[in-house]
Amino acid sequence: TSVYLTCDGFGLLIDPSADFRLQALRYRLPRIDAVIVSHAHADHVFGMDELRQYNRLQENSTINIYARDFTIKSLSQIFSYIVNFKPAPNDQMYRPQLSFCTLPAEPYKIGPFTIESLILPHGPAKSTGLKISAHGKTFAIASDCNELTPEAMELFKGVDFLLLDGLRDRSHPSHLNIESSVTLMNKLQPKIGRFIHIGHDIPHNVLEARYPNNYGPAYDGMRVILGKES
Repeated sequence: TSVYLTCDGFGLLIDPSADFRLQALRYRLPRIDAVIVSHAHADHVFGMDELRQYNRLQENSTINIYARDFTIKSLSQIFSYIVNFKPAPNDQMYRPQLSFCTLPAEPYKIGPFTIESLILPHGPAKSTGLKISAHGKTFAIASDCNELTPEAMELFKGVDFLLLDGLRDRSHPSHLNIESSVTLMNKLQPKIGRFIHIGHDIPHNVLEARYPNNYGPAYDGMRVILGKES
């Protein structure tokens, strides 16, 4: 899952997923000013190298990558040629120009967005949950987790739009299942709630029929406008 947020002309990407290039072309993403990485599993970061094209489109400006320290540590192993790159004289290699920044625990400003992050259990691993605010509107995402901590329940309560992990009907050691995801949405009461990271076990039209109201499945290319009147 990748998510693209834009406000006041600033483009913020959450997780350059493995098919990020196809997504960027299909949905005509105009610019990427910053990226937040929730965790360093392949399906969330293997599009990282494709960001180089946005360097070129944006006059070779460096793009900041924000993540918690455990994620940056993993990214430095997966993408050592980017994270630990030290250019040699006359180097002509075409690498993404990225600056890796540790996302703090306290609220942090990225462009027009205020970011609040917390660490969530993702089976034996960890992931980062996010609440993002701008102009009085709130968006939250926890795409990979097997539970919401009490801190996350408090942070996500009553947001305008919530994306929450919901892998499948059966239980999974690293992900929320669909029933658990919808149950949490009913407790959190976002204005709009969608479960994401959906597996292939169930046809999408079956899920849409099962959950016809606000708390149901997301879909590729879904767009939500959080404005004064929408």
